[in-house]
Amino acid sequence: MKRAFITLSLAMMALLGLQADNIKTGSHWYCGTGQYEATNAGSFIRMYSMSEGEESVFKLVPVDEDWQSFTIRPAEGFEDAFYPMGTSAKRVDEEGQSVILVYDDQNHLTTVFRQTMNSVETNTIQTRIGEIRGSYSQDSGKPDVLIADRHISIGSVDYAYEVWTFNSFATNFISIKDGAWRGLWELKATREGWNVYECLMNEYGYPEHKPGGRKSKLTWNDSESSRWDFASQMILTDAVLYHFTKSSLRLMRNAILARHGYVFSSPDLRQYFDAQPWYAPRESNDDIHLSFVEQLNVALIKYCESRDDHNERASEE
Repeated sequence: MKRAFITLSLAMMALLGLQADNIKTGSHWYCGTGQYEATNAGSFIRMYSMSEGEESVFKLVPVDEDWQSFTIRPAEGFEDAFYPMGTSAKRVDEEGQSVILVYDDQNHLTTVFRQTMNSVETNTIQTRIGEIRGSYSQDSGKPDVLIADRHISIGSVDYAYEVWTFNSFATNFISIKDGAWRGLWELKATREGWNVYECLMNEYGYPEHKPGGRKSKLTWNDSESSRWDFASQMILTDAVLYHFTKSSLRLMRNAILARHGYVFSSPDLRQYFDAQPWYAPRESNDDIHLSFVEQLNVALIKYCESRDDHNERASEE
């Protein structure tokens, strides 16, 4: 009897250890709309987020003994705060990414939670910079623009900038610290790049377009990479995907394939990518291999393309 008790205890310790390795109490998981803290409650994982004074809480209830697959349920006492992002989830570690993948009842990937040590503000800023970073031309006669991490070069002049945040979330505005471009600027997504508008703070402490202010059109001009390269470099969130209409999302999704030399059969895609200087088609698609991040993003983009309300929410100009 004593031996059986010891064996059972060791088995329970091993199971608890496996649970802890999967989703540890106190670990943080970022999904773009919020950052969640995990708590192992013994028979389930509670995921909790407080954003802008509102709670979002749900449970991950394991469906296998390894705690790799879960159903998603509202948390008792927090039914009104339940975030209905899907019905099931999977815990995955691959290519240096520790993620929780959320699926709806039709098995569409809807959301990716990425384990993080950073604050939600840092994560949203990093995502925003990853989206806008690149080389652009301006309207005729104006100098080229290079957006890097925290610095923007306009012609031969380099300026420091910060992403403007509101309630710890990155916005579409950047603040340039000095020089001729000092001030607040809004970047509105286009298929080719960004429309940039000079802004000022309104009476409520939020930026708005400055009457008679400067504006510029930034068009992607890097011959060695795609305007959509960010979709191969970071896990996408709604904050990024809802900048773009469905037709642009289709280009973004296929640009992930084109980056690997994918040969397209659709005439419009073939025409678009054949015109890109960075595109080098292969002889066949047999050996195309997408990275883990790219595979996730293809699925996330497809889900947004399938949503009837997507274009209504998109902010692309």
